[in-house]
Amino acid sequence: MNEMLSLTADNLDCFVRRIDALGGPGLPDTRALLGRAHYHPTTRLDTRLDPFGEPWLQQQLDLHREISGRGMDQAVNEQLGIDIDRHVAAPNAYDHWFPKPFSDHLTRLLSVLRLADPKRGSILLDMGCGWGLSSEFMARAGLHVVAMDINPQFVALVNRRAARLGLPITAHIGEFDHWGPAHPVDQVLFYECLHHALRPWEVLRRFATTLNKDPGCHILMAGEPVQAHWWPHWGLRLDGESLYVMRKYGWFESGFSLDFIRRCLALAGLEPIIEDVLDPALGQVLAGRWRALHGMAWLQALAESKGITADGKGGLTLTADTTMRFGALPRPLALVMHLHNAGPTPLTLQVSAGDMQEHVLPHGRNVVTIAGIEGGAFLTIRLLGNGKPAECQLEGFDFPPR
Repeated sequence: MNEMLSLTADNLDCFVRRIDALGGPGLPDTRALLGRAHYHPTTRLDTRLDPFGEPWLQQQLDLHREISGRGMDQAVNEQLGIDIDRHVAAPNAYDHWFPKPFSDHLTRLLSVLRLADPKRGSILLDMGCGWGLSSEFMARAGLHVVAMDINPQFVALVNRRAARLGLPITAHIGEFDHWGPAHPVDQVLFYECLHHALRPWEVLRRFATTLNKDPGCHILMAGEPVQAHWWPHWGLRLDGESLYVMRKYGWFESGFSLDFIRRCLALAGLEPIIEDVLDPALGQVLAGRWRALHGMAWLQALAESKGITADGKGGLTLTADTTMRFGALPRPLALVMHLHNAGPTPLTLQVSAGDMQEHVLPHGRNVVTIAGIEGGAFLTIRLLGNGKPAECQLEGFDFPPR
């Protein structure tokens, strides 16, 4: 059995030179060496901190500086030089030496396409498009693709290949925190790129606002590192390949737990969907679907709840006694409940979140807003009719306008 390769910031440059001497991280011989890497950070991290808070992010930036040996400047660190002419002429944008890695990409993207089930001619925004493989795949499927990347060389490559192949792709230079499409889109795809974002929850929230308001519109993710091996919520990955690219290029290589990314999608106002890729070894497709009202999948991403029952057909019932315990939140949340009192007499809804609020629900549809919910909040909801425990149809949840 091969022993683990012990790494610290002091010997990372030697580690990078060793990987490069073997031909780079994509070859079989180097993968075995990368798999033996074990990093010992000197930066102290407190995993009890709020994962949405600036102190936790600052700890991750300090760790990144330790590993990369440089400051955080993605406009500089993400500028990977490429041979544009070679890749324009190649059979595929990556110009892979081995067909299997190329097939892995296509399998993930096929799973994305099957989940989204978009209409022919719909508009897909390909974020962090890189070499453009995902853009080309979606364009060949009949979508019109707007692509974005921070690296001007990638943007030039994507546009030149699109012109050579006659594909409906237009690529732009931009970055996650400020750039946006000129018009609403039907799908937003993050393929192997969201983990470069310093605040992925804010990126998802921003681009959720670019979606057309249609139930068939999604934010889609694949090839993202969903794991909680090093940190309970999110943070830099310390595997060999991540260490290599952080040290060599300065990239920000984070990962996130499944619960955390589901919560980020829900906070963006989207219903989380998780599906396995056709080959389970290739990960999962993560999606956030736009809906006018959110159901249990949305609430469960934000809170542990009891007292809401489902009929198996999408219908929900708010029972007499309901509780909700919310996880970490980046900001206070307002929960808007859409309730339908089908009975002839009014119902009384009592909500306790430290103080007691009481709402009267007359016959018909009612909207109740519970404002100021912070991370860790515990709500108790009691529903009464004529002073006795009652039930009410719950049509769904949404956010108030911001």
